[in-house]
Amino acid sequence: MITLRLTMPEPPLSIKLRYVGSAVEDGTMPIEEVILALKGFAGAYGKVAENLLPSSSHELRISAVEKSSFDLAILAWIASSQGNETLSVLKTAGSAAKYVFSIVAKIIDVKKHTKSKPYQIAVEGSNNTTIIINNDGGKMEFPREALEILTSKLVDTDLARIASPLSDNLIINAELTATDEQGSLEANIASTDKEYFVVPESEETGNPAEISGTLVSLNKETLRGTFKRTDGLKIPYRYIGENPQGFWASFSHKGAVRVSCIAYFDENLELKRLEIQQVIRLQGELTLSPPEAPQAPQ
Repeated sequence: MITLRLTMPEPPLSIKLRYVGSAVEDGTMPIEEVILALKGFAGAYGKVAENLLPSSSHELRISAVEKSSFDLAILAWIASSQGNETLSVLKTAGSAAKYVFSIVAKIIDVKKHTKSKPYQIAVEGSNNTTIIINNDGGKMEFPREALEILTSKLVDTDLARIASPLSDNLIINAELTATDEQGSLEANIASTDKEYFVVPESEETGNPAEISGTLVSLNKETLRGTFKRTDGLKIPYRYIGENPQGFWASFSHKGAVRVSCIAYFDENLELKRLEIQQVIRLQGELTLSPPEAPQAPQ
């Protein structure tokens, strides 16, 4: 028997995204840059949450805007099967939202540590600590569970959006601070670090395709999640169709589906992501009808 444990929504984690520099001293920023930066943080946060805490739900809201800073309140809650490692991970992190923020902050630190140059991954010590070794031999610890997110560059585009408003002498720093009752976590990107967050134009190609598998996760706000192909390969997806409500209903379907999509491959022809346009259920959901009453003999 599987026992489900549901934790109630946590107290909101307060996250502040703040830009510093002469161009924002009057407390204003171009709306295009504001939207891009907030989308960048929301995208990075959402992807980390989907990959590391798939049984959690997160709600991001802007609670205040003042002096080129944006306060976000994040609610998170967990629905986890008994024995799942999710809850044990959170015992040390403090909360689901703070744990996700800590991983985003670590990835930012790694980007600055490696400076867009080749790096090595090593495991050291009796505790099997994962170490990122940069091109100069410098070492930095990194959470093992987030290595796939780092090496797949899953959130690189999102972090580039946060860094995009930065410019020497105008907007010199982007500061991220997460605060709760237990204290604060911080991350920052300086204008001098911006080059380490630039995402080069990809050789990515997209082709129409129909792929069978199951919908593993879904964020209803971003319409993003994970799709598992019949061979077990998990692929990030985004729904771009015209019927989000119908897509939500398809996600609740427990069986296999076939998706009509644009499949994107990298230069090595590896499938990287899907843009789903339509979902067709392959297994009808069973319904039980009452037995017919016996007919009287003729």
